[in-house]
Order: sequence, then structure tokens, then C-alpha cells
Amino acid sequence: MIPTLYENYRHWSDGRSVYILSDMHFDDAIGKDMVDDWLEADELVDKINSIVGKNDTFICLGDVGKAEYVKRIRARYKVLLLGNHDRRSDYVGLFDEIYSGPIFIADQILLSHEPVHGLNWCLNIHGHDHNNRAPYVEGCKHINLAANVCNYTPVNLGKLIKSGILADITNIHRMTIDRATDRKAGQQQGLQTLMEADCVLEDDRDFVERYIPSPEVKELIKKENVEFSDADKATIIFNSGLNLFELHRELKKIADNTADGSLREQIEERIAYDLEGLKLFTDDRGGYIYQLFIGKDSYGDGFFNNVKTAIEKGKDSQKEFSIEKHQIISNLENIKPMKAIATAWIEPELANRVHRHIMPGTPMAGIRFDEKGVITDYYSSERSDEEDIRIEGCSTERFEYPFVAIPNPYEKGDRVRFAGDNGKVGIVDVSQEEWRRHVEKALKPGAIEDYSDASITVRYQYTHDHINPIYLEKVCEQRDC
Repeated sequence: MIPTLYENYRHWSDGRSVYILSDMHFDDAIGKDMVDDWLEADELVDKINSIVGKNDTFICLGDVGKAEYVKRIRARYKVLLLGNHDRRSDYVGLFDEIYSGPIFIADQILLSHEPVHGLNWCLNIHGHDHNNRAPYVEGCKHINLAANVCNYTPVNLGKLIKSGILADITNIHRMTIDRATDRKAGQQQGLQTLMEADCVLEDDRDFVERYIPSPEVKELIKKENVEFSDADKATIIFNSGLNLFELHRELKKIADNTADGSLREQIEERIAYDLEGLKLFTDDRGGYIYQLFIGKDSYGDGFFNNVKTAIEKGKDSQKEFSIEKHQIISNLENIKPMKAIATAWIEPELANRVHRHIMPGTPMAGIRFDEKGVITDYYSSERSDEEDIRIEGCSTERFEYPFVAIPNPYEKGDRVRFAGDNGKVGIVDVSQEEWRRHVEKALKPGAIEDYSDASITVRYQYTHDHINPIYLEKVCEQRDC
């Protein structure tokens, strides 16, 4: 028995030893591509079984390889932390417990697949780094158990603890007490880091020029003297893809100048709602950790104990990046549920109800940044149900998502593409008469259509899409140009 383990994990050592190894890459090409003399799968299984007894617990910290070899490991109890090359479905039934992210198994011991940077109050036992060259922070203890780094040898957790490896690590509870008076200032600093963005907009062009790229829609607006209400403008701006702070600045301009008191109040609520979400994101009380993803196809580029360090590393890459906030699971009974809000057009009988789902390993919140480190978007499950329903319930009574009657100049059969983009060309599949009927229906009292329904169907060779006309341009046949 290892008494220092949290109660939820103490059964791992109940009358048996606990061994840990990572990145076996059984019979896959990944290990062999990284290391020329990677141990063959059969030899690695034999080596594990020469150390791990039939009544012991075996913990793999990710990147297992072919599942068939797991069956041959003779440990009575097997635990897996999924690695960046693992799929849960491949190993269900082969491991007794499977975790999607890092877990604290004791006050001073964190297990993870990738190294977690900057935690000077615990020992991080991990794998992933096959060169043993990760940017480990001075003063933070790591043990890298990637198979090739530790000579393909499982480590006995109980013996490791008895060796005194935790002796010079300050207990987190002591650190928490010492930092309590500084926490408020620290949160404000974290929020300030998020808010530091150079969001200078272009000169004040008129609304149509700035937010409606379609030349044909612009022409029709001018021809028919179409005027958008302040609420229409706010809706179009909200859905235009501006980064978060450009969005807030433009919405605030409308709020400061509109005579629509309800719209002004809703914009102020939206901005406050977003800022509260960002503030909650920086709060790591209660056991949270931040995972960084650099680029669009990243499987993960490190774990951090504070958002400021994660942002700094992301900015250094000069690429798009995102950061997820994860709950560190130390007690299965205290997992915080993810939230989703039912909408009227999907589940009419459950509209505007919060649905909760227990999904260990799913992020509580996340923020996406552009290559300059400016926030482009975020999501959060951390706010109150009441706030989420009131602001994000997709109500057509609010400015964010209502249907806007966009002038549509396109006829069925027109060849179109995204304005300013020389990409693929599609065929409009909605006639003017069909569009007229659609708009009439969407504008009737009680209609459930929203801004996403202000779109026309464009068909491609094998697929179709629904696109707002303001983003399209007509492509003429060569003979007509």
C-alpha cells in the first residue's frame, strides 16, 4: 500500500506494486522512426514482464502502440493515460482505467503524457519527450519515462517515493497559504495579459464597405436604398469573424450612438459576459491546468499551471494557437460537468435548458488566438446557468443571432464563389421566389429562424453549403465577361 496516494487511486497499490512506463509504441512505425534501435515489441513485452509481477499494477502514460500487445502484459491491473497517438476506442477492455488528461494521484505527484511545465510544487512523471530535451523549468522536478529514455524499464512508484525524491518539494497547501493574499492581484494580472492586444481598426469606412464584401449585394443595397437598423448592423458585426476585442470596440460604437435602449443594454451585457468568461479562465483555483496547442493541427504543445506562461509560449511561436483549461481530476466524484444549451430549432420542448454532461478530459474552457496573440474566440462552461441561458440561449429577441433580411441578388443557376477568393465555384440552388418566401416566413412573429438561416444553398460537385449572400460574388462564364 502507498498511503500517500489519494483515496481514488490507493487501490492501485492494494497488496501489490505499482509500475509506470510510457511511449512503448508497440510495433508501430513512430518509435522506429525516432530511434534506430527501438526495442522490438516482443522484446519490450518480455522486459516489462520480467519486472512487473502478475499481481501488480501497470500504468502506461500514453502512446501504447498496437493493442494486441497490451493483453500480453501480465499485470493484474492496468491503467492508461491517453497519449497524442492513442484512441480510447482501441484500448477499451484492455485497461481497467483510461484517462484523457493529466491526473494528480497524490499531493505532490502528477502523472501526464506530455511534460507539464512550471509546477514547482510537485513531481511530474511523464513521457512523450523521446529526446529528453523539453524546455523543463528550473526548480521543477520531472521524471521522463518515455521507454527509450528510461532503457525500456518500468519504474516502481513505491520505491521511487521511498527514495526521498519528494523531500525537497514544497507542499502545495503551504504554497496556497503563502499566496492567498496575492491571489486577487494575480488574477488581475492574468486578465490583463488577455486584454493586452493591439486592436487598431482601419479607418472609418461606412458599414456596407466594411462588412459586406459581395459586390453584387453592395450594388443591390445601393440600387434599392436598403438601410440597416442599428440592431441589424450589430448582428452582422457580431457574426463577421472579428477578433474579440475588435468586436467589442465596434459593438461599443453602436451602443454609444444608438437610440435603441434595449440594444444598448444587450451590447453592454454581451461585453460584460465575455469579459467575465475571460476572467474565470485565468482562475486556476480548485485544480486546473492549461494545455497549449500551436498551429491548426497540433496534438498539444505542453501543459502549464498558469495562463500567462501558456500565452507567452504561444506568442513566441508567431503562429495561431489555442489554450484549453482542464480540470485536474483527483476525485471522480468531483468532476465538473460540461454544459450545453438546447435551442428552439433543435429541441423545441427543451429550449433554453442547460444540459450537463460528465466527460473527464474535456476542457472546461478554451481561447483561440491569432498569430499576433490576439483573442479571436473563446468558449466556456464556467459561468452560471442563468447567465448562459440569458446571453447564449440563441434567443431571437437578442441582437446576436436573429434573422436579418439580407438583399439577395443571386438567381438559381448563378455561378458563385466567396468574394475575393479564387477558390472553388458553386451553383446557386435557390430561386428568387424561394428566397422571397423564405424571408417572409423568417420574419413572421414567433418564427424560429436565426442569422444562420439568412443564407442560400450553393451546390458543388459532390457537396453543398449554406452561405450568406453578403460573402459571395458572381463568377461569369468566359463568353459573358
